[in-house]
Amino acid sequence: MNLKFSPEVKAEFDSIAKRLGLTPTAAVNIFIRQFIDHRGFPFAVRLADNKEQRFAQAMDRRFDEIEAGLGERHDLIEA
Repeated sequence: MNLKFSPEVKAEFDSIAKRLGLTPTAAVNIFIRQFIDHRGFPFAVRLADNKEQRFAQAMDRRFDEIEAGLGERHDLIEA
């Protein structure tokens, strides 16, 4: 099996594997074993739904407004 990565991705992967006490080959083997055990990815692989994407975009706009000094300050009122 031949895998190709950008030099930046490979360097980061190698660094993290090393900090975990693993060789890059061992890390890939762990992933492959988990992929087999789960009969697919061992984590969710999905597209963000529109609601999450719209919320993230709205939050980005709000942060931009705050940084531009366009935000309003509100006091927290506890009930």
